[in-house]
Parts: sequence; structure tokens; C-alpha cells
Amino acid sequence: MTTWTNRKMKWGFSSMGAPEMDLEQLTRLAARLECPHLELRTLEGTIDIASVLDRRYPDPEDARKAVEAEGVGIVCMNSSFKLTEADEPARTSLEGYARWADHLGARYIRIFGGGKWNEPVGEDRWKLARENLEWWKKEKAARGWKAEIIVETHDAFSGTKECLELFDKLGTPLPLLWDTHHTWKLAGESPGDSWNQLREHIRHVHIKDSVSKPSDRHPYTYVALGSGEFPLRETLRILDESGYEGVVSVEWEKLWHPYLAPMETALTQAREAGLW
Repeated sequence: MTTWTNRKMKWGFSSMGAPEMDLEQLTRLAARLECPHLELRTLEGTIDIASVLDRRYPDPEDARKAVEAEGVGIVCMNSSFKLTEADEPARTSLEGYARWADHLGARYIRIFGGGKWNEPVGEDRWKLARENLEWWKKEKAARGWKAEIIVETHDAFSGTKECLELFDKLGTPLPLLWDTHHTWKLAGESPGDSWNQLREHIRHVHIKDSVSKPSDRHPYTYVALGSGEFPLRETLRILDESGYEGVVSVEWEKLWHPYLAPMETALTQAREAGLW
């Protein structure tokens, strides 16, 4: 069993690994497996989590109490908002995430840069990204939202160079959610290279594992943590030795890949392997 020296590194998981679960079920699972930092991507079979929370908790205080009763925290609300593509309906949707992030005490709202990997981003898209960022800043200030947006290494921005270009085009850096599998599998970067170039921006980390066997959605297949080709322990060692203080979150993509084992099985296997 691995013993990590960095006691400030936190462990969590994304609800997309158990898309059918409600908020109370998720918090109980997190508490039971001592993996208490939750990302909300799905609730009760849908990614429209703000609508679910609005319906289930007319008084938002009830939702907060349900989470805190298990000693669990919501660290990130995971939206589908894309900086280079978002239109007015997408902005309206993001408002719901911001509202509930504050109700639940989540520090971040995950967004994407948008676009497609290995395809150039046109100037019209860069312009839209700057407009969306300015809209967010103005709304955040006007409404007093506390949560920050955090950009995932995803889509056209799955590599280090592309993330840095995004910051340059925006005129400012943003907090980064480092999906370690994307920078490794799509951009072909070692975890050490990605970390060394992006570490000052990284606030949250996703981990998963895969083998080079095509699946329905990708030219690779996700597998249990530590059983595939991804350099998982090297990645965790880098975070450990660097004194990373954020969340390391298991992103078990059962929402998109139904062939995966149940979330509880995946987390139990990870815990038995000594990941936390």
C-alpha cells in the first residue's frame, strides 16, 4: 500500500460514475469510502443538475445540510459551458451552476474551452471566448457569486501549449482542472512535463486509466485505476512530492461508458490499491 507524504492532498470523485444516484446517495457513498470531496456532474440520471437541485430542494439550505451531515464537501459543479462556443442559453445555464455552487459551498464551476483537438480555433471563436469571459466577470461581480470558473484540459485545449495559448488570447490565466489522462493520451505529454508547465495554474486534478483498445467512443478503453497504461503512480508521486494541496478526483466515466463497473466497485478497488 502506498503511503503519501503529502497530507494536504485531498481525494474525491465525480458523480458521473454513478449517474443514477441522488445527492444523499452520493454523499453517503463518499463518506463510506473516505473519499469526501465530490464533483457534481450528474444527479438522478441527468447532467442538468441545477434543475434537479431546484426541484428537490426548494430551500437550498436543506441541500447544504444533507451534504454536511455526512462530513462531505461539494468542491466543483461540472457544467458543459464552452468558452469558445457558448451562446445565450449556455450562459443562462451557467447562472444556475453559479447559484448552486454558492449554496453548496463549491469553490469551482468546471467549464471547457471548447473546439476540437488538433483543429485550429478561428479568430471569431477567440473573440467569443473573450466576450464570454467578460460576461462572466460582470455577472459574478453584480450578483456576488463566490465560486470561480475552472477550465478543464479538454477538447481543443487538451495540451499544455493550447492551454497557454488560451490564456494568451484571453489576456489572463484561469484556474485549470488538469485532466491528466487527456494531456497524456491526446497531447502525448508526460505527466511531469504537463505539471512543470501548468502547475502554477492547476487547482484540481482528474485521474482515470485506459488501455489502447478501441471502445464505442474512443480509440482507447477505460479500465480500473492502476490496471491500464496510464502512468498513474508517477502522476500521483509528482503531485505528492510537489506538495499539491487540491483535490485528486476519480473521474469514472460510467455516464458515457456504461460498460464500466459500478462506481462503488471502482472506488473500492482504488482504495484497496492504496491510492488513499
